[in-house]
Amino acid sequence: MLTIEDCLEHLDEINWTPVPYCGSVLEITSAWDRSFISDVAYHVREGKPISTAQGKLALKLIDRYKNHLEAKGLLKKDIQDLLEEPEYRQQPHISVSSPREVRYLGDSKIAFRCVFNRPVIDDIKTLKSNSYLQSSTNPKFDGEHKLWIVYVDHSNVQKTMDVIRRHNFNIDDEITEFFMEVINSKGQKSSATIEENKIIIQCRDDELFNSWINDLNRMGISDV
Repeated sequence: MLTIEDCLEHLDEINWTPVPYCGSVLEITSAWDRSFISDVAYHVREGKPISTAQGKLALKLIDRYKNHLEAKGLLKKDIQDLLEEPEYRQQPHISVSSPREVRYLGDSKIAFRCVFNRPVIDDIKTLKSNSYLQSSTNPKFDGEHKLWIVYVDHSNVQKTMDVIRRHNFNIDDEITEFFMEVINSKGQKSSATIEENKIIIQCRDDELFNSWINDLNRMGISDV
């Protein structure tokens, strides 16, 4: 009995080895289709069940590339039967929607949270800053909390905002205020005032000064 997982594995083989067909070659040329097939087929080979949402997308791809599967040796009737009455190798798990959101972590770092989606993750990975104080300016994945951590400064704030809009991430007021501060502080001087025997410092467009202030705060010197 032909299953959705069988077809995904066959399509993944076509990803890497195009199938000769009637004097030409059948290929999967869509980058998104190739990525989805590769990612889901990997989980299938690991013995993991796919989700109901992945199953629905897989059926669309099987229908789209049924000529490729026939050229691979699958019977047209078996493919059509599968499309009409889907069969799984393992019972799929119910898809749970998870909101895409971005939150401010402090120290000019923000966190992206979303379910795995190759185009989204690829875009987040491009959000490198030009900071000279950070040991690594590339986005980092926090495996324990399933978050992508991005350091944001003048060099990547606009691109970060573009990624958030493009992929419909939810943001809160704190994130909005942080972005506006980064944008508005460019080229401005820092200032200091004394209020009730406390030094109030407003750091603007000075990464080294800002890092020093954050170090003082972490040391418990909260009056600065």
